[in-house]
Parts: sequence; structure tokens; C-alpha cells
Amino acid sequence: MPGEAARESIGGAVGTAATLPAEQGGQLLRAAQAAFIEGVHLTSFVTAAVLGLVALLALAGLRGVPKEIPEEVLAARA
Repeated sequence: MPGEAARESIGGAVGTAATLPAEQGGQLLRAAQAAFIEGVHLTSFVTAAVLGLVALLALAGLRGVPKEIPEEVLAARA
């Protein structure tokens, strides 16, 4: 079915829009672009939230680690 390609990717939507009358093709392109941008925004938001969580976990996990590890400690572990 030709409409299925438009649901799969932005490229499929562009290809399908090229086969439609001008008004319908324009509406399909606008809807596809809006859906793509919404997906990018959602992905960016989720990524920022995950990175913030990882930063907080790193801060909590590294709280007791000294800024500089003395040479004696490193030599004792080797």
C-alpha cells in the first residue's frame, strides 16, 4: 500500500507526497515534518534527563574519592 511508506520514514513521506495532488502532498509533508521535529524534541528531552541522572549518580558515587590519590596508595595496589 503506498501510504505505508509515509508512515515508516520522512523519506517515505516525501516519496508518497510526490505522488499525491499538490494540496494533499503539502499537507502530508507538513504533518511528516511536524512528527519528525516532535520526535527529535522528545529524544533530546529524554537524553538530557538520562544524562542528568548519570551526572547525579557519578557525583554521589565519587563523593568519597579524593581529588588526588597519593603515590603510596597506587604503589601498594600494583
